[in-house]
Amino acid sequence: MTTNTIAIIAGCLIAMAGVVVIAHRIKEKTEDTPTIARIGPIELSGGAGTVLAMIGGLILLASLLWPLGNISNRDQNPVSSTPTTPTRPSSIPPTVKLASPTPQVTQVAITSPTTGQKVIGKSGVLLEGTAGEADDRQLWLFDHADDNLYYLISNAPLTVTNGRWSAQDPQVGSTTSEDDGHTFVLLLAQADARCNGTLGSAVPNASGDIVFPHLPEGCSQVASVNVVKSSS
Repeated sequence: MTTNTIAIIAGCLIAMAGVVVIAHRIKEKTEDTPTIARIGPIELSGGAGTVLAMIGGLILLASLLWPLGNISNRDQNPVSSTPTTPTRPSSIPPTVKLASPTPQVTQVAITSPTTGQKVIGKSGVLLEGTAGEADDRQLWLFDHADDNLYYLISNAPLTVTNGRWSAQDPQVGSTTSEDDGHTFVLLLAQADARCNGTLGSAVPNASGDIVFPHLPEGCSQVASVNVVKSSS
């Protein structure tokens, strides 16, 4: 039971008591006892029944008006429905350092001459290409002739600089027109330490060529290009 309900009940009881006193005095035809009552700044005077009835009425009136005052206060001070913005953390997480990309390995390749290109036999041809830095001093050039022999072109392993290499083939095929139109395979072989030793110590034949019936042990073909020999 709320305080407001108790006050209403009390006000009703006091007012009813005053009415009973007044009714009793009227019935007995007796004069009501003069009474003075003070409620805060309010002073009540009159017969005892009248004063009780007035006190009960004031209590009842105050009890009825009290809820209206609370409603007015709530209307004047509404509760904000705006959600509270969450507090952001003051510390900023450390920047995640991304791993550096793995550098690409340059492919071993012959970029010049191109496949099917005609070359003048006695003038030879300049070969150019790409390779990784790890291939430095491991690559050798061969001319695989139509007699199925491997002629060593370079007299030392190629030097790779900034991923590129170059070497001059001084002659492709014979200096005559006998083998014009023949296809020659210019190939690049990768040599291990054993093959490097074999190639580095090889002795030229009577014609001045270093020739092998097959690639020496420890050498493997990694790139090639077909060219067509011409005398003019």
